[in-house]
Amino acid sequence: MMKKLCFAIIAMGMAALVNAQEVKIGVKVGMNISSLNGNEDNLDAQDGWVLGGTAEIALTEKFSLQPEFLYSQQGAQDRENFLYDLKYMTMPIIAKYYIAEGFSLEAGPQISFLIKDEILSKTSDATLNPNSENIDIAMNLGFGYQLNKRFSVQTRYSIGTMDVDKEARLKNGVLQMTVGYRF
Repeated sequence: MMKKLCFAIIAMGMAALVNAQEVKIGVKVGMNISSLNGNEDNLDAQDGWVLGGTAEIALTEKFSLQPEFLYSQQGAQDRENFLYDLKYMTMPIIAKYYIAEGFSLEAGPQISFLIKDEILSKTSDATLNPNSENIDIAMNLGFGYQLNKRFSVQTRYSIGTMDVDKEARLKNGVLQMTVGYRF
């Protein structure tokens, strides 16, 4: 199933490039407010940052695809005891539909590759290495506004569909707010 999903995402991107009318390359940086949702009731949100590259591929006047390659800090925390620190390389493919001048609704799949996972103790110098899953698949939903030809803002929520930790049955949930710049 994972191979089929990866192939489908790559095929969509390639098809968009072949039919593209215009490609706009850019970068984005912003803030994540992430949580791990599931069986653990005592986990609080954790803030982190996100940054990376984007390419908006216009397919029609109102519709475009925006593949991204992002570094994303995620996780959750127990205020008194520990911080569950996760770092991912994420690759969302966002479908953008412009509903009005500059305003877009955005949705699409995302595959994330875990590059670091730690549980940091807040009461000692101890660090644990959890057995987190290496891949996460998520769905994104949000909106954006193109301020001018160069600058944009986006807000989206990413809902993880796979357990980050199978024993605790936790899934990622990330509210992401970014500012983008096109070259």
